[in-house]
Amino acid sequence: MTRRNLLAELCALVLLTTVIACSEDTETPSGSASVLSEMSYQETTFTVGTQSTLSGTFTFADPDSDAKMLHVELTMPSGQSQPFPTSEPQGVHGKSAGTVMFALAVIPPAPGTYTFEMWLSDDGGNDSNKLSGTFDAL
Repeated sequence: MTRRNLLAELCALVLLTTVIACSEDTETPSGSASVLSEMSYQETTFTVGTQSTLSGTFTFADPDSDAKMLHVELTMPSGQSQPFPTSEPQGVHGKSAGTVMFALAVIPPAPGTYTFEMWLSDDGGNDSNKLSGTFDAL
């Protein structure tokens, strides 16, 4: 293959990749996202390698009444993040405001400070603001 043909194929490949990348369908969220506030939980120190439960509450306001799923992500002392399985909290969908109770089962693998974040997503594809908290493991 000549240098000129190779260059032409490379340009065609770049152009094709650009067209494919630009033609991806991205949905725009609709409606309004929930607003979370007033998180409360029992600050405690957990034991490394032992399952413990972190429980608490937070409030939400959702003008569209379409909040649906609770997302939680845990960041370990090493900086590595681990998502919890997404769940559907009871009594949230169809309500414009309320209180969510949560209970997170954790087994800290190492000593240090852990950070958790939680947020709600809704039927319109919107994510709420994130609330965060910390706990220590020894």
